[in-house]
Amino acid sequence: MSALDRHHICVHGAHPPCSADEYGPDMGVRPLLTLCGVSALLGAILVGYKGLAILATNDQPDHAFEVAPFFFGVSALTLVYAVIDDIQRPRWLLLTFGWLAAFAGVVAAIAHFAGREDDFGDLGYLVSTVSTVVLFLMIGRDIRRKRLLGPWSFAPILLALSLVLAIPIGAILEGIDERFLEIALLGVAGVWAMLGVGALTTRPQSQTNPDHA
Repeated sequence: MSALDRHHICVHGAHPPCSADEYGPDMGVRPLLTLCGVSALLGAILVGYKGLAILATNDQPDHAFEVAPFFFGVSALTLVYAVIDDIQRPRWLLLTFGWLAAFAGVVAAIAHFAGREDDFGDLGYLVSTVSTVVLFLMIGRDIRRKRLLGPWSFAPILLALSLVLAIPIGAILEGIDERFLEIALLGVAGVWAMLGVGALTTRPQSQTNPDHA
């Protein structure tokens, strides 16, 4: 039985009160979800800041957009580790795409600061984005069905769809005004923020069970 399944059973009384040993694995879920949530929010803030700055001044702030994939990759990877026991997919497949998203995000950020953005930055951003889309499509259904992120359990599926739809929608908006491309990216940033809130507000059983308060 997975850590998050144990959370549900203990809270809703379908099982005798959990022992200290049963709570052991659950304690490891909270740091993963916290890192997932903080990383998602930081990436969303950077993309949101960049988008609003361009819409308001037509000037792109330095580094914001280029660093964001690093935080998004970390968020995707830590979410996989937090929920992997609840997902009906091969572990190796989930971890492969999770690590691809994280590693490619690191490459994109390093390439930007090293002045090699044309060589590796764009590729890193592309690989990180595609890996995140594939990963969230694989885990999103189980997260939503089992409500692993509470009321925000729809966020991974919505995020995968928003990343895909941002391409044609952004192209249409850019045809009207180049700055309007940022509206599509602001939408993506908003969904990342939803994921971050969901990860940060999901409470492990060991924190909600009064016997272990």
